[in-house]
Amino acid sequence: MQVACWARMNGGETIRRGARVRAVFRRLRPAIVFYLSGALLFEVFRVVFLLHNKGTIRKATVADWLNCLRVGWFYDTAVLCYILAPAVLILLLVPWRWFNGRLLRVLAAAVATFWLAGFLLACVCDLFFFDHYADRLNYQVFSYPVYRLEVLAMIWDKYPLGWMLALVGLIAVACYTFFRRVGWPRPDLATPPLAASISDRMIGAVVFGAAAMSGCLGPPERPARDVSPSYVCREHVVNRASLNCVATLTRAFLDIFADNNLRPAEYGFVEPALAHQAARQLILSPRDVPLTQPDDPLARISPAAPLPAGGAPPNVVVIVMESLASQYVGSLGGANPWTPELEAVARRGIMFENFYAVGTRTSRGLVGTLGGFPDLPGVPLAQRKQMRGPFLTLPNVLRDRGYRTLFIHGGNLKFNDVRSFIAGHGFETIVDRGDFDAYVEQQKRDPVSMPTAFTTFWSVDDQSVFVRANQMLRQETRPFFAVILTLTNHPTYEVPHDVFDLTVRKDQASVPADMTEEERAVRYADWAVGDFFRRAGREKYFANTIFVLTGDHCRDQRGIYPVDAPNFHIYGAMVGPDSIVKNAPTAVNRDGALRIATVGSQADLAPTILARLGQPFAHCFVGRDLLTTPPNEGFALLQQNGSIGFVRGDKLMCISPGLPHPAIRGFRILPDREQAEWGGGDNADETRELAELHHLGSGLFQTAAEVFQAGHHRVRN
Repeated sequence: MQVACWARMNGGETIRRGARVRAVFRRLRPAIVFYLSGALLFEVFRVVFLLHNKGTIRKATVADWLNCLRVGWFYDTAVLCYILAPAVLILLLVPWRWFNGRLLRVLAAAVATFWLAGFLLACVCDLFFFDHYADRLNYQVFSYPVYRLEVLAMIWDKYPLGWMLALVGLIAVACYTFFRRVGWPRPDLATPPLAASISDRMIGAVVFGAAAMSGCLGPPERPARDVSPSYVCREHVVNRASLNCVATLTRAFLDIFADNNLRPAEYGFVEPALAHQAARQLILSPRDVPLTQPDDPLARISPAAPLPAGGAPPNVVVIVMESLASQYVGSLGGANPWTPELEAVARRGIMFENFYAVGTRTSRGLVGTLGGFPDLPGVPLAQRKQMRGPFLTLPNVLRDRGYRTLFIHGGNLKFNDVRSFIAGHGFETIVDRGDFDAYVEQQKRDPVSMPTAFTTFWSVDDQSVFVRANQMLRQETRPFFAVILTLTNHPTYEVPHDVFDLTVRKDQASVPADMTEEERAVRYADWAVGDFFRRAGREKYFANTIFVLTGDHCRDQRGIYPVDAPNFHIYGAMVGPDSIVKNAPTAVNRDGALRIATVGSQADLAPTILARLGQPFAHCFVGRDLLTTPPNEGFALLQQNGSIGFVRGDKLMCISPGLPHPAIRGFRILPDREQAEWGGGDNADETRELAELHHLGSGLFQTAAEVFQAGHHRVRN
């Protein structure tokens, strides 16, 4: 019967049309099985992802879930087709003896197993990654080259990594066996009479190769390279679920090598002149004198409050504390008031009530604090090539005034290229983990006045860092600017138990007997700050020093919105000579302490500090003096996983990137660390106010992005 299907023509064997098509498909059987397996894996994981995060999904309908699966299938197809495009050509064009040989069969099964096992591992990791970062796999996966062993140890301790790897290994073995037996056509179905001719295979290569390349384009709504979720529905988690974690990780890897991680079309950039006008409207105060500097529209000369007659220039110490979120500070509405020392410090000066981090990582917070610059989407600014050129920073300005500049940290500053950033922008003396070895030996010789250092794989404990900083500062003979960066309040929350049990509990009677590791770490970090102020208060430099305290970012980055403003709300305070620090027209006395209600961010600290030092200063910082800015004029520009937030008063305007246009949403920030949808409905006044916030916030963001990309964040002489 099989022989009857054949007809001899022109001295050769020709297959009837149906059999010829079947012969081509038999060649493609491994690719088809791989595609179906991969698509099923990704879609099943997408459902698991949604179910795992259903607690943060509030209003998504069944239609939204189905649309998420539909759009996600397009992204999955794009990822699979990038892999299958060359595989299709190989399967169709290799000679028959190679196709029917054992080597190609084993190699194809091994390659398919490698990819599917890798997809599975990426999906499992993505689930835990989203729990921590509220985003799919991104650039942060590549941010730990310095701490690779330490991070692996922490992951091994926190997650069931052994079981996960064992499960992936078992599934990999099953995949290999499956592809050897099912994924390849059986020899009796691929005998030479049924082997497609070279012409059929060439046609198949063109047709199926084109189909694979078209699959790489992704969903019809936008290209596969656009991994910005703003179109499935208004639920952030559902939008993120529509993406493919392999695609987001690949794009993050490619962005590392890109000159510009920001794509203007996704954010709806307008004509530069319009954006610059909005930025100047926000930034320039009536007392500022604009500079004629076309490459940076924010360049200006700002005034400074006069110093007391005959007074020496004050020293400045900036304490940047790990994950010092408002949730730990009772006077800021925190549900976990674990910081009595910081509350006491703030009562000696001024507390910033509505103070925000610019980003979600330490390196991003440092650029905001020291560079007076907001965070931008993509790779942290400290790691980009623009940082190798001129970039205005607070330590640069003060070093040019004759200040000694010091940076003191108990961890490894190579992380996220922080060391290259601070070394290239104004710091003369840098102390980090490697410099504490001699200090530890000194502690052993003098254990009474110098408590024994407690070390973890992240850093030296906070108390030891503060003791070392105090030793260095009391030796300075000229004005100094110092930054102290802490790290104890970082997972895995390791603290020196002897110090905590013998000293912290003694100094703070409110410390409970039982507490979580997180609470223990926060309370210890808080106590270490108080201990530093007690030590520094006995030194000569203390009376003429301005202390600024801030968190680097918040602890919890998870949320249900593209930007969750409460997750950026951090502690901020300024302490120093009353004649300098408490000369604040906008401060109000609340509960016996001076408070600044003006909305601000880390980008405001540089101009706020310089405005206390008695000399007018030329600068282009993307911030204002918080002590003189009226409450209704303050603002904060936030960045979370590519989305931009603009806070003014109790309103938040959010820009989620996307094509053909970004999604603009408004929120009202509530007192209980929540936010609710606002604006964009039938209320004309709210719609008009949201449009104004978008005009100002997007203009400031666009201006900052253009200035940074061009390397113009500097003041020309």
